[in-house]
Amino acid sequence: FQYIHILDKNYNKRRLQEGPINFPLQDHELVVDEKIHEMIVIPNLWQVSITNPIERDSEGKIVLDKYSNPKNRWGISEVRTRDKWSKPFPLYPGEILSSKKAMDFINQDSAYHLKALLPFTDEEGEHKIGDEWMVCGPKYFVKRPEMEIVNFVKIYIIVKPNGLRVAASRNFTDSKGVKRLAGEEWLISEEGSYMPNVNETVIGEVEAVILNDMNAAHLKAKNNFTDIYGIKRHAGEEWIVTKETASFHTCGIYEELLGVEDRVVLEIDQYVVIENPFDSETKKNELGKLKLIKGESNFFLNPGETMRDIHKMYILTEGDALLLQAWEDYTDEEGNKRECGRKWMIQGPCSYIPPVSVVVIEKRTLIPLDKNEGIYIRNKTTGEVRTHIGSSYLLQPNEILWSKEMPDKIEKLYLKDMHLKKRDKTRIVAYKCPFNSVMQIYNLKERSNRIVLGPNYLTLDPDEQFCLMSLSGSTPKKEGLVETLYLKLGPNFSTDEFLVETSDHTRLILKLSYNWQFNIRNKEEAQQIFSVRDFIGDLCSTMASKIRSSIATINFEDFHKKSDHYIKKAVFGEKEGYINTSIRFDVCNLLVTDVDIKSVVPSDPNTKTLLEKSVSLAIQLTTKTIQQEYDIASRIKDQEFSGELEKLIIRNKINFQEKNIDLNKLKVESRIIEKTGLSRAQALAKKDAELIESQSKVKYVKKQIESNEIENDFELRKLKKTNENEYLQKSEDQRLELKEKLNKIEIESEKFTKIMEAIEPETLVEIAKSGPELQAKLLSGLNLSGYIVTDGNNPINLFNVAANLTDNSGK
Repeated sequence: FQYIHILDKNYNKRRLQEGPINFPLQDHELVVDEKIHEMIVIPNLWQVSITNPIERDSEGKIVLDKYSNPKNRWGISEVRTRDKWSKPFPLYPGEILSSKKAMDFINQDSAYHLKALLPFTDEEGEHKIGDEWMVCGPKYFVKRPEMEIVNFVKIYIIVKPNGLRVAASRNFTDSKGVKRLAGEEWLISEEGSYMPNVNETVIGEVEAVILNDMNAAHLKAKNNFTDIYGIKRHAGEEWIVTKETASFHTCGIYEELLGVEDRVVLEIDQYVVIENPFDSETKKNELGKLKLIKGESNFFLNPGETMRDIHKMYILTEGDALLLQAWEDYTDEEGNKRECGRKWMIQGPCSYIPPVSVVVIEKRTLIPLDKNEGIYIRNKTTGEVRTHIGSSYLLQPNEILWSKEMPDKIEKLYLKDMHLKKRDKTRIVAYKCPFNSVMQIYNLKERSNRIVLGPNYLTLDPDEQFCLMSLSGSTPKKEGLVETLYLKLGPNFSTDEFLVETSDHTRLILKLSYNWQFNIRNKEEAQQIFSVRDFIGDLCSTMASKIRSSIATINFEDFHKKSDHYIKKAVFGEKEGYINTSIRFDVCNLLVTDVDIKSVVPSDPNTKTLLEKSVSLAIQLTTKTIQQEYDIASRIKDQEFSGELEKLIIRNKINFQEKNIDLNKLKVESRIIEKTGLSRAQALAKKDAELIESQSKVKYVKKQIESNEIENDFELRKLKKTNENEYLQKSEDQRLELKEKLNKIEIESEKFTKIMEAIEPETLVEIAKSGPELQAKLLSGLNLSGYIVTDGNNPINLFNVAANLTDNSGK
């Protein structure tokens, strides 16, 4: 089952040679494509498409042209199946196998909508150009080039109560014998399967709305018609269908389903307002009107009606009230007439549902207040703002809570002082003025001040505001660093640092601390405190000015010795040779009681170094003096303690001797009792002898103690006098040495200054330049760029030197 195409070069003709055969080629013959082709075998239920097929007559024989070659039908495609071409077949010259594929299978519930492109005849019959027909399954379908598949059609299953909406694509008579016009639509609702024909177009499936007690179908008419319930409908009309009318509804072709509405159910404590209510008598909506429906109730919204949100009725307790307003003229159930725009209140306990002519602005509750709590209330009629303090309050219809605003800086300070993160602006602004403090409150309306002395608990009226004090702070003082709502009355202190200059032009940086307090007795005097905007800044600047002017007349040595005296004299002043103890600023009742010197530091580094040395030397001298004083005191104490010890020893010996005398007396008496006569006389004599001996020893000891005390006292006075002379001598020597050094430094400084003034800057510049210029000229005269001087004993690294010389010569 093979074949080849042979080309005859002499006649330029092609022919087909089928196998099996051993075919020898002639010299003028050539195998086209130089390969052997397999014959085409069509499997069962397959189809092949042949382009440019060979023309055959009615008997199936090949038609030849005038040159005896098979005649091709150029540009034509031919479909072949296994039914007619069960055997393998070759392709003649010019034939092309364009496709080979399995046949399409049409299911039982499907069909092909076909249209003829060329006239042809098949098993269905003869077809003309433009003819349309249906091929239904189940069957295998052979796709011919003379036709096209317009659409794939499936069977629609209709289940009640749903339907199928169909339109006519052209004039025809349907399967029921009804004449249909092009564009006409109708609804197929018979239960079962339905296959639309070529003249029908399926618009879509229509699902029925299942109706129950809780829903309804909202419909709209597209044209004038009579619905399935026998009611005439006009174009644009809307209506609802409920379960009372039917258990389901399938929309017709002139009906549009706008939606499925749910039944509105109101509980016993609910109500709702309906806009544009439907009038069942006129069958129209009352546009612009409102209808109130109270619970317990249920209903469907009619077309055109709009329902507002469902609300619960207002349940008011004894401390609750409703603020109402009439938006149209209205007469309530009690016969009270309410004009449009009028406001009133209903207080509890009660339940309330507002009519359609009434608007509930807000629900108000009794505001609980303690004895120190309050609120700001604004009257909307007059605009007046007032305060209410100490008892619970319910706002009236023409009253609202008023928010008191404060500047940002004051707000932050207030929250910080009261330890709050945030405040309720409608509540009274209360502040605890600390002990021994004063505050100023300004009334914006009356343009007056109010003074509050602490400790006190104050509240602000609507027109009052805290006065913010901005004071100088830091060291040295800078303006505006400290912001506060109150001032402390003192005693307190302020530290400042500033520069002064002595008469010998020594600049010093003084750091002083001023002890101050406000000397006031009543609120009138306290009012003067706030006449000075920044009393700290004014105090420090005034004191600094006084001290500068005073120190400018004193040399450094004097100031260094009596700095405290001069500073207090400059600050407090002098009266009758005595320095005052305080100074008073009458403009603000400020009293300065003391000045403390924190530090005195020279601004010049050299002077600072010398001063440090002087202070160090003075400290050493003072240390040595104190050490010597303590040594002397310790020696005195040692002498006193040793004297006391010796006194105690002597007293103990005296006591011992006295006790020994008593013992001897007792012995003598006992001997007298034992003996008589000579023995008694001997005893008495011995007794007298021992008594005389003891008394003499006592006198000796007393005299020895007195001599020792006189000797110790003399040695102590002598040692003390010697130490005092030595200390005075050393102190005088050190002072003279320090003074001599300071004089030498001052002389050297003046000498250097005068030399510089005599030489002048231009001379100094020339002197500085003379050395390098002379060396440069000398080297230039010797035609040298550089030189090296060595003694020949020490090695020199000449590598880098040579490189530098080379670079310099290159430059």
